[in-house]
Amino acid sequence: YGFTASHKDSYSLVVLYANNEDRRSLTIKVNHKIIAQKALGKTSLGGWDNQDREWSESIPVLLEKGDNSISFVSNTVFPHISKIKLVQVTKD
Repeated sequence: YGFTASHKDSYSLVVLYANNEDRRSLTIKVNHKIIAQKALGKTSLGGWDNQDREWSESIPVLLEKGDNSISFVSNTVFPHISKIKLVQVTKD
């Protein structure tokens, strides 16, 4: 997925997904750099349907000003991904 960020900053990436098989974990890359391996691999969600979905653990991400990309990579099959959310990390 490609998108534009208005400025360089830290974000939290979370994904709403369903998974019921160990082999459906992913590698997540931001701007071609691996930020998480074996992500979205929680298999205790109970199924593949909407009622089985859950938000992933937060993954820290540094986005560059301008063009950015997020890639989900797997050599097998994917978990069922419903939503991807990037939340800017606020500084105290």
